[in-house]
Amino acid sequence: MKKIIPILFVVALISCNKQTNQNQALQKRVDSLEKKVAESYKPGFGEFMSGIQVHHNKL
Repeated sequence: MKKIIPILFVVALISCNKQTNQNQALQKRVDSLEKKVAESYKPGFGEFMSGIQVHHNKL
């Protein structure tokens, strides 16, 4: 019993450390989506202030 626990621990560490092709493909997809988000439209200060002004007028 004492020998089984360290062996199972080593097997668990080895299996968790191994990267598969699926993990690499998912990482590439995440990277591409992060790039799209970084390049997406971001409103400027003027548009932000216009939205605040409209909200303020409604109050």
